[in-house]
Amino acid sequence: MSEERIPTGITWLDQLIEGGFPSGSLILLAGNPGSGKTAFSVKFLCKGIQSGEAGIYVSFAEGEETFMHNMIRHLGSEYEEYFKSEKFSFLDLITVKEEGITTVLESILSEIQRLNAKRLVIDSYSALAQAFENKINVRIVIHTILGKMVRKSGCTTIIVSEVPRGQKQIGMGIEEFVADGVILFKDIDVYEQSGDSDTYPEQIEVRTARAMEIIKMRGTELRQKRTLFTLKGGFQCFEPYHENLDMTARELIPDVDSEHVSSGIRDFDDITGGFLKGSFNLFEIEHGVGRQYMEIIRQIQHNAILNRRGVLDIPSMGIPPPEKPSKNYLTYKPETADINKELEVFIQKEDLSKSETGKEPLVFIGLDTLQVRFGHEGMMRFVDEALDKKIAEEAILIGVVKSGINQVDPFSHLSETQFVFKHLFNSLIMYGLRPKTGIYNISSDEGGIRLTPIV
Repeated sequence: MSEERIPTGITWLDQLIEGGFPSGSLILLAGNPGSGKTAFSVKFLCKGIQSGEAGIYVSFAEGEETFMHNMIRHLGSEYEEYFKSEKFSFLDLITVKEEGITTVLESILSEIQRLNAKRLVIDSYSALAQAFENKINVRIVIHTILGKMVRKSGCTTIIVSEVPRGQKQIGMGIEEFVADGVILFKDIDVYEQSGDSDTYPEQIEVRTARAMEIIKMRGTELRQKRTLFTLKGGFQCFEPYHENLDMTARELIPDVDSEHVSSGIRDFDDITGGFLKGSFNLFEIEHGVGRQYMEIIRQIQHNAILNRRGVLDIPSMGIPPPEKPSKNYLTYKPETADINKELEVFIQKEDLSKSETGKEPLVFIGLDTLQVRFGHEGMMRFVDEALDKKIAEEAILIGVVKSGINQVDPFSHLSETQFVFKHLFNSLIMYGLRPKTGIYNISSDEGGIRLTPIV
């Protein structure tokens, strides 16, 4: 293998593996059925076509018409142009038997030479293996014929391997040793416990995220071995979350309607319909998230202020106020353990915020701050009384619960919406308990926060 790198077409993956696959390497791509291996492989070939490199797709699993239909539907109509390109070749070999394998491999090599192809996908090793009665012969083909063929041609090759659900071994085992790189697609279960799991074990819910694991890549110093991806809109690998607390470039998003206030995050509004006036909403921040959730809070607050709505904030422990707070942003932290006194101050602050704008403010309550000051029972009483007054006046309350808070259930029962924020493989993810949603990856840029479903 040379030191040249062949870009995969997956931006973040290329950054993880020093720019792409080593030129002339054999890459084993393994995963359960439906895990995205074909979509990944097609993007790899089409990236080459964009750069003027010919690519070959060898299919032992499905015919050309089915392949084209599925990929255009999944990746988009623009991929039809790639498939019509003279740089793309599809070899349909689904009827191959063992006695014809040598001829097939020779025809693949001939096609590589005809096109001067630089990229090759063989889909799949699992289907190829079914043509052999003697599994030892499969190993011989992979080790002595296919391995040499790839290196002789200098064609960077992906060989796809199906991993049946529940099975841990990749293929027959030998592929991992022959291959220069091994990438495994797998499902990651994200557990969420709702209520007492001893009394109500059925309330433990499981959501599934998609993860890519780079098991090995010869000659490569891996920056990160596992990362999340989605098949939404084709195939997208998620970069680590980087917060951006500068709100200056973020534009106003109007309220959804007369009953719902916009969060300032369009994707979040699409999920929830906006914050219902007179509602209590709950954000659960899991261990490991740190302060990364703060950009979401700041964008909600920023949009409320742009909508000429006040913000009253009881920040969580260790969270500073915005660097340049608006005059419509008020912060409050209880200074004594006297709940009656502090509730009175809190309500006065809320009334002041309302009088400045003529609208009920968004009220943020860091529940850990209240628990430290008043204890758990005092925190519950403070929230209960705040809800009684503010909800009746159509205010919107957003409670922020961190992983150290015990007994979240009472807040869950009171909430209109409830979302959980977690950190997974350097990505910040979110999912809804109310409304119940799948998992979303959170990313941001100057324009704001985006939520991408992991499907």
